[in-house]
Amino acid sequence: MALAFGLFGCASTPEKEATPRVLYEEAIELHKQANYDGANKKFEVLISTFPTSPYSRQAMVDRVYFYYLRKKYALAVDSADRFINTHPDNPNVAYVLYMKGLSYFRDDRGILDIVGRQNPATRDPKSMQLSFQALRELTEQYPDSPYAVDATKRMRYLINTLAEGEIHVAEYYVRRGAMLAAISRAKYVLEFYPDSVAIESAIVILMQAYSAIGAEKARDEMRRLLEINFPDNLELKAKK
Repeated sequence: MALAFGLFGCASTPEKEATPRVLYEEAIELHKQANYDGANKKFEVLISTFPTSPYSRQAMVDRVYFYYLRKKYALAVDSADRFINTHPDNPNVAYVLYMKGLSYFRDDRGILDIVGRQNPATRDPKSMQLSFQALRELTEQYPDSPYAVDATKRMRYLINTLAEGEIHVAEYYVRRGAMLAAISRAKYVLEFYPDSVAIESAIVILMQAYSAIGAEKARDEMRRLLEINFPDNLELKAKK
């Protein structure tokens, strides 16, 4: 990701009056010096004092990215929402939506994910759902955006992970003997994530759960569905 800090040029003005350009350039310089509080204060003065200036709009966009770089994901999301609500027709909304989606996406990754000890499907899906919503808004409203391709790939990952999360819960219910709850979760996957990688597992769970409660007709329907779509499934081979 590249941020066009040079959008408005870099030449300094002889006088140091608090013009939009001076405030913007001073904020960028403070950020380069890792004086993040000072940079934020400059940005806030710029945004509040000169709300219609193009420097103010660029400052709002930059601040989303700066928060993201510092892993202040909640602040990045808040800044993104502020920009979108203030400038809904601005061309940079596509970029800001992308950063909002990435902020939720990254915010959902804990230290256990980094070291590879936790399946992302076992986590609270809220952040993933919010990330998906932001990225979907981007792809639907700005399909030709340069960020749309990557957003689509991330949405595919999120769909699969969310679906696998439902399967994880459904399997837990099966182990506990809560078959109706397992059926509800598995059917949710079929309805809301029909293109996910979890469909095969959902059908197997439905077949097992229906069999456990004596719903033979529903079980046989699931078995036929499994035979048609996943003929190599191990559950089917075990029954033969």
